[in-house]
Amino acid sequence: MAVFLVPIGAAVVGGLLVIGAGIGLNESRKSKAADAAEKKAAEIGAYEKAELKGQELWARAKKHEEKGALYPAFREYRKFLDHMGSHFNISPEEKKKGEDTYDGMRKVALEQYRTLLSNYEKAVAPLYESGDEPYQVQKEFVDKLITLLGPDAPKVKEWENKFGASYKAYKNPITN
Repeated sequence: MAVFLVPIGAAVVGGLLVIGAGIGLNESRKSKAADAAEKKAAEIGAYEKAELKGQELWARAKKHEEKGALYPAFREYRKFLDHMGSHFNISPEEKKKGEDTYDGMRKVALEQYRTLLSNYEKAVAPLYESGDEPYQVQKEFVDKLITLLGPDAPKVKEWENKFGASYKAYKNPITN
């Protein structure tokens, strides 16, 4: 009698194996779909973060430009271009347009720096010839330089150091 149960038992075990494999395959598909959904959500999150960072860099560049601080403006714009190029698929035409805008901003900033320097040299030359103190002209030059370059620009410190002890004494008078 037990001999007749073996084929039935084998059929039951085989059926259970097929059902188990089907359930396992179904769970595997669900897991892959969930992983794909999580990956897609992470990509969307990364895209949104990159987009927000791009908007922040753009806003900073515009803010500096509105203040007349052209060197900080074009530095922020350079960061913006680099960021957008590394996170998004930008067409060659758009890249060229961005680079042209950057070059234009840089040229305007250099031109303004040269004009500022030329005006300073014209204003300070008579003072040096007459022996008068050039502090006021130097201070105005440094103030305009700070506006153009930004307060932390190395060129500002370089010029202040170039002006020497007299400038520093007027700028930071000793009071008792």
